[in-house]
Amino acid sequence: MTRFALLSLGVVLAGLFCGASAQGNTSALDALVQRQLPFHADSFVFYLEEQGQVNVRTHSALDTFTLFDGSNGTVNIECSTTSACARGLYT
Repeated sequence: MTRFALLSLGVVLAGLFCGASAQGNTSALDALVQRQLPFHADSFVFYLEEQGQVNVRTHSALDTFTLFDGSNGTVNIECSTTSACARGLYT
């Protein structure tokens, strides 16, 4: 393969991975629950908020999560980042 072809392939793959980690996409979190708690995979619902700009002085838009009861006995986890969602799952 030429150097250009390898570079083009790298750009395409990077674009795919960046698209998969877009805000609102909880597929990685769902896979985490499936691996760690396979018998309770349907018991957790994630709501990933749209990421806002972080203001360092006021510390707004930090990693936060909120747990609340859902209908049908589910545990709903509303969070600002995927990291916060994982911490909410752990909690």
